[in-house]
Amino acid sequence: MKRKRIIIVCMLIIMAVAGTVIFLRIKADRTKQMDPSGITVAYDGVTVTLNWGNAEDAEYYRVYRKKIGDDDYKFLEDVKKCDYEDTKLEQGTNYKYKICSVGENGISAGVETEPVTTAVIQEETESVGDSVQKVCDVPVMMYHDCVTQKDLDEGILFDEYAVWYKEFEEDLIYLRDHGYTTITAKQLIDFMEGKGELPEKPVLLTIDDGKLGVYRNMYPLLKKYHMTASLSVIGEEIDKADAGVQTKEMMEAPFCTWSQISEMSASGYVEVISHTYYLHAYHRNNRTGADAIAGETEKDFLRTATADWLQMEKKFTEITGTENRTLAYPYSVRSDASDKVWLQCGYKLLLAGNDDDVSKTMLNHIVYGAGCTPETAVLRRLPRMTQTSIEQYLLEAEADEK
Repeated sequence: MKRKRIIIVCMLIIMAVAGTVIFLRIKADRTKQMDPSGITVAYDGVTVTLNWGNAEDAEYYRVYRKKIGDDDYKFLEDVKKCDYEDTKLEQGTNYKYKICSVGENGISAGVETEPVTTAVIQEETESVGDSVQKVCDVPVMMYHDCVTQKDLDEGILFDEYAVWYKEFEEDLIYLRDHGYTTITAKQLIDFMEGKGELPEKPVLLTIDDGKLGVYRNMYPLLKKYHMTASLSVIGEEIDKADAGVQTKEMMEAPFCTWSQISEMSASGYVEVISHTYYLHAYHRNNRTGADAIAGETEKDFLRTATADWLQMEKKFTEITGTENRTLAYPYSVRSDASDKVWLQCGYKLLLAGNDDDVSKTMLNHIVYGAGCTPETAVLRRLPRMTQTSIEQYLLEAEADEK
């Protein structure tokens, strides 16, 4: 009897141990199943881009990185999407990445990438003959209007996007005294297409809409300090100004005429670019700005976009004799779908707002000869508001890089 009891106890112990082993195996298998799949790594000279397949039961993903030769991975970031971009890279360094999925079963063991080696950026290239930086950080500022007290006395409003005459002059002085050189959008396009060079500390000043304050106040200061700016004009608003339309709204915020724009363009201090001809409107025909409407097919949006581009191309040919190659998005509203369509129309550079979806940093890393593609053509802009100097924006952008 005693022997029978011992046998029964042993059998119970064996069953318990076996059950524990099976449970642990199931748990381990479930954890293993949570690993992301199909991970790929790509490097374009500036950014390492990781993509992977969705893991079952994953709530988010944990991204790690290590230098080849280091023992341990270092945590970078938790992300919910199945992609990650790493721009904080050292030159000439071999990296490996590991992606772990995190869910109700804990954290997975993780999947490692193939090694990726970052480029050593050369200070010179022989392709153009002169010294050309291979990669440039290009801050892009966004202005709208510039107002004086005299303007206010004449009934012109100081809206939330305007700056004072003195503020704009102080910005130009700061740029001059700190070694910056203003460039045009065309210079930037030429650099991206491997046709030209950029100065050591380039900065692109953009001015949206085409308000009269540009001609009255900003243009004289640009000439005074020998600097350039790119003025994005709203075609239909300039046509109204030419026709002498005098609504209360236009008297409080008047636009330039085409003759004034022609004068500024001919001077070389103001480059004229597009802010669309008739798409600078909120919810006109259910569309906001130059973005696609929800559910709109690419073919239908391309038809609308092409008509607008052709209208501006015609104006530019008649008024400035220049090509219509740069678009500043109205209200900074854009999408990947709209980027693709506008580039098909003929634009090469697309100016957006201060949006993390455009760039992970507040500066734009421009690669020489990279071309104007949906991945490279969209630039992030810093909106210059009154009482916030350009110095503050640039210092914040530099700190963001670190």
